[in-house]
Amino acid sequence: MAEKKRILLVDDDMELVEMMARRLEIAGYEVIKASDGTGAAVELDYHSPDLVVSDWQMPYGRDSSLLEYMLSKEETRKIPVIIMTGFEHPYLETEAKSLGANAVLRKPVDGKVLVKEIEKLLNLKA
Repeated sequence: MAEKKRILLVDDDMELVEMMARRLEIAGYEVIKASDGTGAAVELDYHSPDLVVSDWQMPYGRDSSLLEYMLSKEETRKIPVIIMTGFEHPYLETEAKSLGANAVLRKPVDGKVLVKEIEKLLNLKA
């Protein structure tokens, strides 16, 4: 049996995190949760996820700080990242992608859309 892919899910709205985690677990993923960029950095170092799904706007740091942290380390630089945001800014997607994000999804994110994007980035059922 194949090992479950590990997803790091980061958002300061823990109700949303729990709801999305259930959806991802049903889809067969192991989910690691963090409520901010600092917690996400710890989880990145400890768990080595296969993919990160992160809110763009979180407390404790700039919106781009998690992506900048991931770029700064060889071990995390190539981990695919999906950014979720409710923030409307014409350059957000360009900025996020310039910092290593692979996709930007607008909130509220549909669970099926998220799973499809994860599968595409992990080359599972693309």
